[in-house]
Amino acid sequence: MAEKANQLLHKYQVQEFPVPLDIIEHVIYSEGIDIQITKYLTHALFCDNVIYIGQALENSCRREYLVHEAGHMYHAGNAALLSPVVVDKNESQAKAFAAYFLMPVGVFEAHLARGENDYSLGEAFGVK
Repeated sequence: MAEKANQLLHKYQVQEFPVPLDIIEHVIYSEGIDIQITKYLTHALFCDNVIYIGQALENSCRREYLVHEAGHMYHAGNAALLSPVVVDKNESQAKAFAAYFLMPVGVFEAHLARGENDYSLGEAFGVK
């Protein structure tokens, strides 16, 4: 998933961290995925090239949810028809994709080298 995240970061020349929400949305739309804001959803989900996301989510959470759900574009099939093991694998891969996209290894390592802790890194990259 690191390679796929890095490909998108490079393709869209993302160099600002934390990645601004409008840049994330631009990348998602450019990859042929639509985003629908929903009133009653308390999280997000990906279905038929649409990310459905709850309107009440804070912008910091919205960033993570959007990138996580975009990571699901690399999976095929209806999750309802998959075994729990495959669903767990897909979720783990989407989490990894989001982490690599929001906190690229090279940039993240520079912060680690300065001795920053998890909390400060979460703040620096806009990840909760």
